[in-house]
Amino acid sequence: MGQLMRPPIARIEPAARLAAAAYLIEHLRAPALVVTTDDDREPVVVIRDEDVAQAIADGRDPERTRVWQVVEQQPLTVDSHAAAADTARLMLAQGVQHVLVEDGRRLVGVVDLDDLCQAAQGA
Repeated sequence: MGQLMRPPIARIEPAARLAAAAYLIEHLRAPALVVTTDDDREPVVVIRDEDVAQAIADGRDPERTRVWQVVEQQPLTVDSHAAAADTARLMLAQGVQHVLVEDGRRLVGVVDLDDLCQAAQGA
């Protein structure tokens, strides 16, 4: 998983405005942000650029809408030693684009489904 994993993506608090999430996604060129607990210890969920776009398309005001109002699910996590093929199957089964990679309980990175697919094509 190490070669396919990116460093942990930027983090944002659940109470942050959607506009702040949009700003970070755009300026960091990140496909997603990790939403953490208020003490910044536990990943709660991942907010993707698609989530922000959908909320705005649905008429939500990005200055008044909070991140926690847009996403609700727990993030999918895998161990840092998980096989890429197993991770890809899990992501496809769960219908997610990003998975958080943990070493024990410590967030060490993120894997994108596109990266897994490109690696599989190159193999």
